[in-house]
Amino acid sequence: HKIQLSADIKNLLNLFNSKWGVSKVANPKFTGSNNDFRALTYEGVDKEGYATFSTPNGIDGNTQIWTRNHAIGQCWYMSIGVKYIFN
Repeated sequence: HKIQLSADIKNLLNLFNSKWGVSKVANPKFTGSNNDFRALTYEGVDKEGYATFSTPNGIDGNTQIWTRNHAIGQCWYMSIGVKYIFN
C-alpha cells in the first residue's frame, strides 16, 4: 500500500508579487461599444504623403491606458492531492 501526495501551483510568480503574471486589459474609459481600443485615430495623410494620427482628448502623459485584470483565473492558486494506492 502507498500514499502519494501532490501539489500543483498555478501562476507561481503571482504568489510573490501581485503585479506579476496578471494580464492587462485596455482601460474601459478608452474602449468603444465593441471593446475596440483606440489609442490612436487615423486622420489621413499630409501633403507629403505621410500618415497622420491623433490621440483622444483624455489621453496625456499621465493616463493609465492599461489596467490589470485581477480575475480569479489571473491569481495564483494551489491544489493539493492525496492518492491511496492498493496493491
